[in-house]
Amino acid sequence: EEGANTVSVVFEQDFSKTGSGFYKFKDLQDEKNYLYTDFEPFDANRFAPLFDQPNLKATYKLSVKAPLEWQVISSKKETKVTKKEKWAEWTFPESKKFSTYIFSLHAGPYKVWNKTAKVNNREIPMRLFSRQSITKFVKPDFWFEITENGFNFFESYYSTPYPYDKYDQVLVPDFNSGAMENVAAVTFNEFFVSREKKPSRGSRRGLANTILHEMAHMWFGNLVTMNWWNDLWLNESFATYSAYVASFEATKFKESWLSFFVRTKEWAYSEDQWRTTHPIEAQIANTNVATSNFDGITYGKGASSLKQLVFLIGEENFKKGLKDYFSKYAEKNTELKDFMGALQTYTEEDLSEWTEYWLQSAGLNGIMASPNCEDGVLSDITFQQTSVSGEEKMRPHKTKVALWNKSKITSAPDHIFEFRYSKSENVWKPTEKNMTCPTAIYPNWEDHDYVSVILDKKTLAQAISDLGDIENSLLRAQLWSSLWSMFNFGKTKPELMHEILIKHLEKEKEQTVLSGVVRNLNSLYYFLGDQEKQAMVKQLKNLTVESTELDNKKIFFSAWLDLADEKSIDDVKSCLTSCNFKVGFDIDPDRRWAIVQKLAALRLPELPKILSSELEKDDGRRAQLSAISAEVLFADQDDKANWIENALNKKDLKLQERLYILGAIGSTDQRDENLNLRLKTFNKYNKKLADLPSRLQRSFANTFAPYFCSDLIIEEPLTEKMIEQSEWSFGVKKALKQRLDMEERCNKIKGLSK
Repeated sequence: EEGANTVSVVFEQDFSKTGSGFYKFKDLQDEKNYLYTDFEPFDANRFAPLFDQPNLKATYKLSVKAPLEWQVISSKKETKVTKKEKWAEWTFPESKKFSTYIFSLHAGPYKVWNKTAKVNNREIPMRLFSRQSITKFVKPDFWFEITENGFNFFESYYSTPYPYDKYDQVLVPDFNSGAMENVAAVTFNEFFVSREKKPSRGSRRGLANTILHEMAHMWFGNLVTMNWWNDLWLNESFATYSAYVASFEATKFKESWLSFFVRTKEWAYSEDQWRTTHPIEAQIANTNVATSNFDGITYGKGASSLKQLVFLIGEENFKKGLKDYFSKYAEKNTELKDFMGALQTYTEEDLSEWTEYWLQSAGLNGIMASPNCEDGVLSDITFQQTSVSGEEKMRPHKTKVALWNKSKITSAPDHIFEFRYSKSENVWKPTEKNMTCPTAIYPNWEDHDYVSVILDKKTLAQAISDLGDIENSLLRAQLWSSLWSMFNFGKTKPELMHEILIKHLEKEKEQTVLSGVVRNLNSLYYFLGDQEKQAMVKQLKNLTVESTELDNKKIFFSAWLDLADEKSIDDVKSCLTSCNFKVGFDIDPDRRWAIVQKLAALRLPELPKILSSELEKDDGRRAQLSAISAEVLFADQDDKANWIENALNKKDLKLQERLYILGAIGSTDQRDENLNLRLKTFNKYNKKLADLPSRLQRSFANTFAPYFCSDLIIEEPLTEKMIEQSEWSFGVKKALKQRLDMEERCNKIKGLSK
């Protein structure tokens, strides 16, 4: 009939075992059941019969029947709860209009904390939920402080009020990602709950950043939503960038832009140098492709490009454009042209050209600054742009350049200037006469530019000499990044990188920089002999004892544990009671499990007894998953094969359990001994992957891909052509192509070591 019609559907569906859709989790500690939804990008249809795509928005009315002791959470706060003998009827009012993937329903006997945020002369109810068995570790005051600060900051920065009438945050088990921005009912991975007595500043900063990232989505993604997944970056890049701005401006974490470089931009640089790189605005044929593009390009490079764009047009102009954007497109869907059009109004820059070069083409450029001097006086500086990866395009940039005139780069630069280099003309001439020829140049001062900095010979020599003594933390991080990049691409011998680490690691006091440096240690020490490895193990152990910064002690300890081998097994074992060396902090439950897993990997004979003892002390979900890893690591090759069979075939196992099994098989501690097993598994199962959940398919590819950078002879090695012509999913193909790149890089580094 013409006009409004009503369709009633009766629908029944099993609970999900993968964490996607409507997931049910039983807490074995107290036998309580918890439910939550996770729909992005295409799982709302597993909850109810819905037209499930982002450009179809609707309002939602919800009623729920649940056990009396349960909480029920959705995008609106309940208006009525009618209690009966064993059940309660929850009634929710009609919501605002939004896409299906950000609708949610969470239910269970959650612990709830309440507080009211005071935001621009009004009040917004806030709630925080967690499972009962982890409540002693949750710090609600911190969550509420960051959330309230975020409300006030974002309303000001976007010039747009928070669009919903309450804000819930729910900590959930077995979550597949870090967090999810469901409208006014955000879900968070329980791994954000630190079990340390005093969580490190890094973990608190990371949590604050994630809280703010998800809050930014309430405007960018929920209020205004991309039309289709090719503009996924509009959601994720914007929320990533906004979270760092808010962290810096509205919290005590003033090192946030340093963290941005170490965590987010370095991720982008890495992802952008695989053969699988893609434009920020990617072409998304279907939701399987969309799932695979939740990556360092969509999050990291997109956010880095936004940071660069703000520097180009000015922050005030950027904010004016945002105000117009939210005002014009509230509760609607947009495309890239709508966002850039809102900004174009407030700048004379040609944003169509900027969009083409930065958002619609793939790849990373390199830049080297070379001074041209005569009789000790600077004539000019040539900026040589190269194509590091992706499309052979020279891209226009705006940056800050730092010059030093002294023999060391440890203190502040002597000159700093802004410079725009284009696709062709890249020469800077000094504005003052008789400027001294610089002894060092860094062409991305303050990190406004998205570019791989290639150090000239003089600057490189000073970096190698002075790195640990440089005052500026961001510059140290950037120089470490350049050095690691040279190693990873086979331009620096592993032995030289080892020497640099031995010399400068002990001088690094900034926790954020330090965490980025040690992240690369395992990949380096694969190429070094036992003598160099033991030297670093010894240094990390000593630094754990000698460091005066608690957070740094923990970083050094974790790095030591990661590199420890059978020669350190007694020291590792001792840390389950009282370490043989003075670590200076309590070993928290999660570090205890890391120790147990290391002992399992090293095949300590009494491991089964230790495992049983540890599970008696700690039997929560993290302990259960860690125990699975330990059992797999301790198993012999036949038992490992059985574990693999279970991971790939037992559908009654939760997805997280299956992923932990494969993760243990791929452990770097047992890398060489598992080579043949991994190759046999790949050959046996690679044609059966379609039956596995998509995340398990990608984990399979990463764990069992026949590329090991070893002397193992593979009769029919995969090629990119073979991968492309296969029937594997987009995500599996992407993972395998990246393994091809890893193999090439690894062999290049091995060639340098000979």
